[in-house]
Amino acid sequence: MLSFKRFTAKARLYSLFGLCLAAVLIASLAAPAHSSAQGAADGKVRFVHGVAGAPDVDIYLDGQLAASALSFGTATRFLKVPTGTRALAVTVSGNQQPIFQGNVPIGVDFGYTVVIQGTPNALEVGLYEDDLAPTRPGHIRFGAIHAVKDAPPVDVIQVIGTTEFPLAQGLAYGQPYGTVDIPLSGGDLVVVPAGAPISSTLARINQLPLAAGTYNTIVVLGSGPSAALLPLS
Repeated sequence: MLSFKRFTAKARLYSLFGLCLAAVLIASLAAPAHSSAQGAADGKVRFVHGVAGAPDVDIYLDGQLAASALSFGTATRFLKVPTGTRALAVTVSGNQQPIFQGNVPIGVDFGYTVVIQGTPNALEVGLYEDDLAPTRPGHIRFGAIHAVKDAPPVDVIQVIGTTEFPLAQGLAYGQPYGTVDIPLSGGDLVVVPAGAPISSTLARINQLPLAAGTYNTIVVLGSGPSAALLPLS
């Protein structure tokens, strides 16, 4: 059975010691236009499959198929859905029997990232809140999600030249952590064991291709002996 966990976190990032690391960069969504009366009736939700070795899944909202055959290491874009409490169901792809059922509260100024996480034998569903309020001019909003069960805490660091800017420190699996708006300044994103130097890098994305006014989330997931980064947009 799946267990359901809600995390009202707005930023987080993670990795693993000696585990196969797949970091999914979800760089998406420019600042929403709040002046639209029609847009005010909709919220946003997206889905990520973060369990290596688990089957593909289908995801339903209010009984309607929202994501089909979502496989490990892939994510949907934000989907526009009516605000209010939406019924969520997750099934093994092609199977009508839910392996998880719950509710997702959809609002206007925030969205949710729904992550299939845990282990193949004990799947969980993580519900992570995304702050979709407008960013400061010339900034991006950065968030991260640690989706690797039993992995140790990590630090997430932005590296520009020889200068290091910690974005998240001591992050653990499923730990809520507030988002951060950072200047659009490029650089690399590095994940290290908590408290370790840059020389102990577990995973890295070089020269993030970002645009001002966007919301960007890293999901760290996987298992195995090696490390890899998979950027998605």
